Amino acid sequence: MKKIYLAGPDVFLPDPHAAGAAKKHLCQQYGFDGLFPIDSEISVADDESLAFAISRENEALIHQADIIIANLTPFRGPSADAGTVYELGLARGLGKVLAGYSNVSTPFTERSWQHSGHGAMPEDS
Repeated sequence: MKKIYLAGPDVFLPDPHAAGAAKKHLCQQYGFDGLFPIDSEISVADDESLAFAISRENEALIHQADIIIANLTPFRGPSADAGTVYELGLARGLGKVLAGYSNVSTPFTERSWQHSGHGAMPEDS
């Protein structure tokens, strides 16, 4: 069965395990095995930080996956989650099949302008 790594900031939702279970169930309905970033138990080695341990575990899941589906909905600013973008770069370098989606349709330039505190973008931009 092909495996899909489900990248995105969903791990920061109030109930990330429920979000992951729902996405994995959807994958299963279509004949895929979903891999969610918090599926594995994180064990921190003596010489590494928690952040590097999480990265190591997620990178291992990406190596196992055939496909990466990334939630690119803006997170903590106008752009996608930086960790998700890193995961896409890694997966692209490994030759994985990539797909992305966003729950926001506002163009990036407009979101950036709004985030800068300038309000609506000028018409001539």
